[in-house]
Parts: sequence; structure tokens; C-alpha cells
Amino acid sequence: VESPVNTGVAPNINRGIRKGAGKWIKVLSGDDRLLPYSIEEYVKYVQQNPSCNICFGKLHFFGNDFHYVDEQKAVYEHTFYPYIKADYNIQWRRIQETLFVPGPGLFYKKELWSKVGGFDEHFPFAEEYPFTYNVLEGGERIYFLDKEVYAYQIREGSLCRDKLGMNKRVFSSQFSYIKKKHIFKLDKCFFRQSSENNDYHSSTTSPLVPFLLSLSFIVNSIVPLNSVFSRYYVLY
Repeated sequence: VESPVNTGVAPNINRGIRKGAGKWIKVLSGDDRLLPYSIEEYVKYVQQNPSCNICFGKLHFFGNDFHYVDEQKAVYEHTFYPYIKADYNIQWRRIQETLFVPGPGLFYKKELWSKVGGFDEHFPFAEEYPFTYNVLEGGERIYFLDKEVYAYQIREGSLCRDKLGMNKRVFSSQFSYIKKKHIFKLDKCFFRQSSENNDYHSSTTSPLVPFLLSLSFIVNSIVPLNSVFSRYYVLY
């Protein structure tokens, strides 16, 4: 599958998936690796959990800076995994606050990808954020495969990781779109839920406000788009 122009990560993934004939999708980034047993373990897990339409497998972290790798592994263990292990209601509340399902570990049905409209091609990176939000909004729980099945390279200064974290993937040219279509949508949803529970918080007390302020500050750090798009491969 080829494109004459660099269209970015989300369109690349969508094109690959459209061409795929299989029922399940596993996306592999160009600087990561699948372990010898990765696909076997994913398939075994979904066969043992027939109601599962999407799951996340634990990541095996690697890189040259072992201290940094261990540091990031601890962050995932304490920040992301507890929510991916949680029930649907907790997952739904969490996605209204922040991204908690890193894209590299995902394994999902092509039918589900089609149902939620694929990956949002207006999102430059962090394409898993609107995708997993749409999945959860549709009532699907994200299952957790408690075994390392994807080798994820950790290096400071890469596209998605530096001292500022994943927020550096959000660029100023896309910020107004992100606020309008996704973040503000989540903020309104939080306000609606609070009102229904007779907890009349104003929207300014939403947990998204610090996130918005953080993005407002960080978008001044811009990376040239034509130099950072990774190659992605789709297995089917």
C-alpha cells in the first residue's frame, strides 16, 4: 500500500486496514518489534474471551538508556495499566479525562475499527486517543492481556517521548481542532454527568481544565511535520 505524498500516521493505518482481508488488526510501528509469540498470544486471548472486540497487551520496553526504560515501565505500570484492567465504567470515566490506552498494545477487530469510523485523520499523532474514546463511547470495554506481547522502543527525543511527554505530539496548527471536536466534547460530557448526579460543578472545575492549560502552554513547541512521520505496518 503506497501513497505519493506523506499523509501521516492515521491515514496510513486506515489505508492499510482497508486493504486487509483478516478479521483482526495489529499495527506495528517502524521502530518497534513483535515478539516471536505476539500474534499467537493475542489470538489465544481473544479466543478465550469471546466477548472481546479489542484488547491491550502489555508492552516489553527496550532502549539504550536502561534507567530511562525502567522509569517509563514504572510509569505505565502505575498510570496506564490499572485503568486498562478496570471495568467498563471506570474506563469510560477515565477516557473523559485523558488518554490511558497506549496505541502500541492494541489488537482489535476490523469490524470494530469500521464501526467507529476508523482512525481520525485530523489527529496528527496520538491517533489512539480519539479511536479509543469512540470505542468506549460505543459501549465497548477494552480488555487487558497481562503478558508482554509487543516490544516498544523507549528513547528520549523520539517523536512521542521527551521531557514534556506525549503532549509534544500536539501541534499548534491542530490545537483548535482538538479542542473543538474532542476535548470540549469530553468536558461537556463530564459536566452533563455531574449534573445528572446532582453534583452541580461548573465546567471550569472539570478535570480536563489542567489538561487544557497544559496543552495551551506546550503547543508552542513545534516539530516539523515533514520530518517526523513514522512508517507503520499493518498485519492481517
